Amino acid sequence: MNQLRRARQELMSKAVARKPASAAPAALCLALLCAPWLGPAGAQVDEWVPELPMLQDCGVSARAIGMGGAYLAISDDAAALRYNPAGLARINRIEFSGTLTDIKRDVETVSAGTTLEGSLARTRVTSLGFVYPFPTYRGSMVIALGYSVPWIIDREYRRAWGAAGGVSIDELYDDGTVGEWSFGYAVDVSPTLSLGLRASRIHGSWLRDSRCLQDGAIIEQWSTEYDVDGYTGSLGALARMGNQMKLGLIIDLPRWIHWDPTESSKDGVIRYAKEDLTYPFSAAVGTAVAFGNLLLAGDARYTDWTLIDYKGPMRYLDASGMHDAYRRTWDLHLGAEYLLDVGGAGLRLRAGYAYEPVPCRVLLQDVILAEDPADDQPVYARANFGAQLGHVTLGAGILLQQSVTLDLAYSTGSFGRAVWGLSEEHDERRLLLTAAFRLE
Repeated sequence: MNQLRRARQELMSKAVARKPASAAPAALCLALLCAPWLGPAGAQVDEWVPELPMLQDCGVSARAIGMGGAYLAISDDAAALRYNPAGLARINRIEFSGTLTDIKRDVETVSAGTTLEGSLARTRVTSLGFVYPFPTYRGSMVIALGYSVPWIIDREYRRAWGAAGGVSIDELYDDGTVGEWSFGYAVDVSPTLSLGLRASRIHGSWLRDSRCLQDGAIIEQWSTEYDVDGYTGSLGALARMGNQMKLGLIIDLPRWIHWDPTESSKDGVIRYAKEDLTYPFSAAVGTAVAFGNLLLAGDARYTDWTLIDYKGPMRYLDASGMHDAYRRTWDLHLGAEYLLDVGGAGLRLRAGYAYEPVPCRVLLQDVILAEDPADDQPVYARANFGAQLGHVTLGAGILLQQSVTLDLAYSTGSFGRAVWGLSEEHDERRLLLTAAFRLE
């Protein structure tokens, strides 16, 4: 960590030495853009509180997203590897599947009297899966292999701030993904209870292009490449209560992550020491109930984000004392699916709602510059969250020839947050297409 801090300080010092007239804007630009990755927050006021990526799952199944993500107690296809591995035990045919996701994010910021917008859209392959059920005399034993991309980092973010001589603009452009290579195993331990597990290796990377502009001129510009490796896993259970109702339970183990950042600028390339980070475990429970052709489902997930470990707890200091930078959250998912018989092909119509609160409760408001860059002080404030509308979802699926399934889902959602002098509005739209093929 000391090496990382020293490297940032050296870059700040070079910015100050290179352009005396714009030294403060350059240093502040660098501090604001680098703040999300400078290091852990502890008891000292000169540390930084990053707003981490990989906090919210983008979803990897069109059927699941079409039902608002309420899939924990359903999980009767290859997507069970991601949502509840115990559901794999209910698959009785070899299955291949894949998902394509188109995602668009818009961020509007208002600060220093200036409104700026950032918008970025990407189309990516977000899942590939294979499920193999072993022949058994009774019960079930199933294995699955898959690759999924639950964390899409793509984003464009622009923010203005006031400085001597005018308004300066910070710009961030993130492009990349972090995915999981997973192995799943599930068995029936009784006629009504299935258990499953998932073991995953986390791997991915993304590129962050950053620059600061003042009066239309670029005063700082650099790129940082983040390589990510780690591992995690899940334990799941699925209980069947008659023919109409199912209950699901899953415990997602902590994610142990290793970051390896490399920064490039016109002054050269700096490679930082690898950083370790642990995301906390989470637990979820769900139910699904069938009423004839109508299927209703609901999930609730609890995560204590205050347990994030980045060489210590993630805290920030203000005038009233030390506070947790992250909070505990309950995610709620509700969904419905209705089966229609259209010309012998099963057509399913879906709708859902997902409420997923933002875990990070603070925003970097400003940086107090010191004569020595090592003494620069970040100023944080607890964000006031506006109406968190969550995600409203729609979907449809069709079964062809009893072996090919096509599912389509659309999701849209938004949230707003603000501190004094800064407000943000985030909007996201996702379109997913999943195709699955089952062998007899």
